Amino acid sequence: MSLKLNVNLLRNPFIFWLVVGLLYYGILSYWNPTEALFFAFQFALMQGIIVAFNTKYLLKKLEYDSVKYKTLSILLLVIFSGLSMVIMALSINYLLPPRLSSQNQSVPILWIFFMNILALGVPLFISTFFHILRKEREYRMQIQDLEKLQNETELKFLKSQINPHFLFNALNNIYTISYTGDASAPEKILILSDMLRYVLYDCKSKKVLISRELEYVKSFIEFQQLKTEFPQNINFQIDEVNESIQIAPMIIIPFIENSFKHSKIDTDKNAWVSAFIKVDNDNLVFQIENTIPKVSPQNWLSSEGGIGLENVKKRLELLYSQKYTLKIVSNASTYYVNLTINLN
Repeated sequence: MSLKLNVNLLRNPFIFWLVVGLLYYGILSYWNPTEALFFAFQFALMQGIIVAFNTKYLLKKLEYDSVKYKTLSILLLVIFSGLSMVIMALSINYLLPPRLSSQNQSVPILWIFFMNILALGVPLFISTFFHILRKEREYRMQIQDLEKLQNETELKFLKSQINPHFLFNALNNIYTISYTGDASAPEKILILSDMLRYVLYDCKSKKVLISRELEYVKSFIEFQQLKTEFPQNINFQIDEVNESIQIAPMIIIPFIENSFKHSKIDTDKNAWVSAFIKVDNDNLVFQIENTIPKVSPQNWLSSEGGIGLENVKKRLELLYSQKYTLKIVSNASTYYVNLTINLN
């Protein structure tokens, strides 16, 4: 409540600065009532203008910590201080009643200029200060809203990442290779079990080892390959990854699922998926590209299962705000994703 009253006072500063002006100009005018009252009104008006210009224009157009804002605010202060001195000189010489001889004491120009800088700079500084407080309060509220969103939906998002179609296809592939007597069937069952364990249990943590995330990716690609008798055109490269680094779970996997699903690589022999992962100085670099089949867009853009790329973007903003860049380029034949995250 106190903060709100102070902000409102700055929005309507005339009365407050009028009192200050009476004291300030009363001293400069040696308590000449007419002169003190005139300059007090001038003082209050100029301070009101400079505060209004600062809050209504400068701070709305520019960031308060930018070089441009600092330069313009200083320039504004100097201009108004010079204008105030000109008004004082013209008023004393041509407008106001002559001073008494006892009041005609010279005051150094630099001193008057400094006092004007101080007098006009104080409200300029205070208005900026309360603007910063308001922005910080808004930022804290946004963070609280994001944290609330995370608490309510994060686990739901992660669990829904288990695509039922992938699960059924994996089980069907295991059944097929076991029916044909393939000795790798028990191993595939263990891999699928580990994938489910990762999603249902490991992903409850806010961070997981990047090695676990990559294990899931490798297993996912392995099961994708089992869907066809012909070798799929898959290029997956991992380079210089420190496996002890931690990452938020299920950040890159939706992009990989998206590429396999939309490329139709299991039905189109000409389709391909190419992915690259590297961690350099705590910076994750993830790139993936896939072909786009020549079918009606609504057929391959429909989403079945998974948390969806829009929700992934929300999680990135929530977990790595201002620490990631995401570039998505789509054309008639390919779909490309470039994601970098500072994991520190």
